[in-house]
Amino acid sequence: MNTALKASLAASAMFLVLPASAPALAADLGGSIKDDYAAPAMQTFGGGAGPCYVRGDVGYSVAGDPSVSWPVNNGVFGGDTDGDGLVDADEITYNRVGTAVTNVTLENTWLAEGGMGCGTGSRGFRGEVMFGYRGDRKLDGEPAVYVPGPTPGDPVGPPPGPIDDPLHTSIQTYTAMFNVYKDLGIYRGFTPYIGAGIGVAYHDVDEVYFTGNPNLVNRIEGEH
Repeated sequence: MNTALKASLAASAMFLVLPASAPALAADLGGSIKDDYAAPAMQTFGGGAGPCYVRGDVGYSVAGDPSVSWPVNNGVFGGDTDGDGLVDADEITYNRVGTAVTNVTLENTWLAEGGMGCGTGSRGFRGEVMFGYRGDRKLDGEPAVYVPGPTPGDPVGPPPGPIDDPLHTSIQTYTAMFNVYKDLGIYRGFTPYIGAGIGVAYHDVDEVYFTGNPNLVNRIEGEH
């Protein structure tokens, strides 16, 4: 779960064709920055949405600690049933000890978003599509304590001890949002508005590796 603190930079593109004899061109950034008017603009209390605009956001994403699962199965030697002095595969059983990963931390990161929207002019409604990216965030956690048990073919002897085996990976996130806004008019150069949106997030999980388990020396491919 991310709480995004954004510093928004919006630039509006009107896409209007004006005759060459027009006395001025006006760029509207939320209805407040205008220049070179031949006459003072009349204040309006109608909708403030322009035809179309582009938008870009940059900011910082603060991450909450996510829920992570990783299954752990411990090996248990049942005894040298055939008396050959060696550990046989059928003399080992595996007990599932759980999937919960504790002490999970996920780094904060920067974010960037960009998109465009179009409005309805005097009605004050705007629709907007935004695409975003949250940078690489390192994830660490501690699965259940791993007790590997003996390996088939080993001589019968004391079983291996438990292994405290931290888990590590990283995550990148891609988002897509569709937002709808209702501009409430222009008041002294400001345009208040209300809005709602819906979207999806795609999480790209990097390879998973462990730093305490000598039996897991390869990295495990992540999932999306």
